[in-house]
Amino acid sequence: MATTSTAWAQCPPAPPPQWIVEVVDPVPVWGNTTTSRDLAPESPGPSQVHRMGITHVESMLESKFHIQHTAPQNGQVCAYLHDVQLIFGHKALSITIASEIPPGSCTFQDVLTHEYRHVDVLRDVLQKAAVILRNDMAELFNQPMRSLFDSTDAAKAYFQYQLAQARKRAALWYVQESERRNRDIDTPQEYHRASLACQGEAQHILRSLP
Repeated sequence: MATTSTAWAQCPPAPPPQWIVEVVDPVPVWGNTTTSRDLAPESPGPSQVHRMGITHVESMLESKFHIQHTAPQNGQVCAYLHDVQLIFGHKALSITIASEIPPGSCTFQDVLTHEYRHVDVLRDVLQKAAVILRNDMAELFNQPMRSLFDSTDAAKAYFQYQLAQARKRAALWYVQESERRNRDIDTPQEYHRASLACQGEAQHILRSLP
């Protein structure tokens, strides 16, 4: 465990940690081998338009850090955070279009365009959330992070906890803002438009969905 702040003075001076936020924003990939039933198995009826395509994202927020410490004295070590790398972004970003929709068709292009609107939202929100994360890290790391610990393992656990707490705001904002903006895309009006798209081609495909 870490000691109280009054004991920090026993530790030698240390510089603020070096830090970097690395944003991972891969180019989305798309596929056309999944049936509409598998895309949205629990969504029959009028809302079946969204069974024609779906966007999937796998997010990531990881941290790597190194500490430096003094030799144990009186059973304790002085440890400080030396450098931090935060990796924030999308581990995977993909679009799946129902296999019943012929590639190259008007409906295929319409569904792909709709799903790319979701992709654009996710990528834009990610960049804005990264700004929040960098601002929070700059505030956290504007001074040395050091203290007395019972062991180096205790120091690592403490700093890991501090990093997890500091990155919560950006992660929560990313989730909430993504959900809000994606809801603004998937409206009843948009589903109605999609169902009538391509001069009846979409309607014909929808009627053929199992």
